[in-house]
Order: sequence, then C-alpha cells, then structure tokens
Amino acid sequence: MIQQPLVSFILTCYNLPLDMLCACIDSILRLSLRSEEREIIVVDDGSDVSPINDLLRYGDEIIYVRQKNDGVSTARITGMEMAKGKYFQFVDGDDTL
Repeated sequence: MIQQPLVSFILTCYNLPLDMLCACIDSILRLSLRSEEREIIVVDDGSDVSPINDLLRYGDEIIYVRQKNDGVSTARITGMEMAKGKYFQFVDGDDTL
C-alpha cells in the first residue's frame, strides 16, 4: 500500500541563487520527518535559467516543475494541485526551516 505523505512542502522560486535554493531544500531534508512522511515540490515560476541540472543531486527527494512566470500565487496553486500530503507547508526558496 502506498502511504500518503504527511506534509507536502511546496517550495516556490524565481531567479533565486542556487545556494539559497539548495539551503532551503537541505533544511527541509534535515527535519525529523522520514522520507515517506514528506514530499518536496519545487515550483520554478519561470526563472531565466532553470536550476534543474543542479538539482539532480536530490534525485527522488524532490519533485521539480517549471511553469511560465505568473507569480507566487499561481506557483503555489500549481504545487497544491500536485501535492499528495495531508498537510501543505508553503516555503519560499530563500527560507530555511
């Protein structure tokens, strides 16, 4: 049986320095949740340069989606539509948890 994640972290970014984005993802991965209890959805809101190649190191730990630039609200809605978690946690790409 596939378990539903407890928390879907919806991380939005736009033209963010890679080190900030990775620091945000790393901070989520350091939380006390097991991998099956969380999902991390990175929504790139049309950055000038996609960070996807630099995010490959996270493998199956993240879900990456890129959309045309339409603002943070639309990016969050995109993440919510994909999310499978019982709860949502919105995270800006320059935040750390």
